[in-house]
Order: sequence, then C-alpha cells, then structure tokens
Amino acid sequence: MTRLLVLLAALVLLAAAGAGAAAGEAAGTAAAVPPGEPSFFSWAYWQEEGGSDTSRSEIFRNFGLFFVAVIARGFGIWRAWTAHRQAEASQRQAEAASEQAEAANKQAATAEQGHITERFSHA
Repeated sequence: MTRLLVLLAALVLLAAAGAGAAAGEAAGTAAAVPPGEPSFFSWAYWQEEGGSDTSRSEIFRNFGLFFVAVIARGFGIWRAWTAHRQAEASQRQAEAASEQAEAANKQAATAEQGHITERFSHA
C-alpha cells in the first residue's frame, strides 16, 4: 500500500514539475533542453509524435497502467516464490511420510515374526 502511495506521489510531482516547466518556458527561462524540444517533465514530452491531441487523461491512464503493471509483476514474482517454497515444503513432508511408512512396515514385520515365533513355541 505504501508503494502505491509513493508511486501516486511521484505522478503528482511529475504533473507539478510539468506545470512548472511549462510556466518556466513561457517566462523565457533557460532550460537544459535544446530549443524546440519539450522537457522530460512537460506534458508535451509525453504526447504522441506530432500530435497535440493527446489529452492529460490519456497520459495519466498510460502512467497508471505502467505502475499497475509494475505492481502486478512484483506480485507475480512474490506468488511464484511462495508457490516454490510451498512445493519444497510438500516434498519434504512427503519424504518424511515415506520414511515413517517404511518404519511402520519394519515394525509390523517384526511383530509378525514375533507372533509366528510365539505360536511355534506354544505348540
């Protein structure tokens, strides 16, 4: 949950920086970007090539989809790791049950031999 809040805060800072950069460009301040090129933190940078028809909602949607994909990837990796650990635990449990069954079989064979020996000794 905190990661989601951090990502949303970064998106808000991106929007604020874009608005600040646009205001700075309008005021005529010098930027580290070549003339005619939009800065990384401006809305124009994130619009499609040659198109000024990309709305801010599309930009927010695309960033949102990206962040959701990053979170989903992390969740998928976490789920794969937990499934792997669960499979290893099941394997160890099956091996322990197999060893226990072998010990029970040996005990039953010993008890059977004792029973047979007792029958012969009473006869």
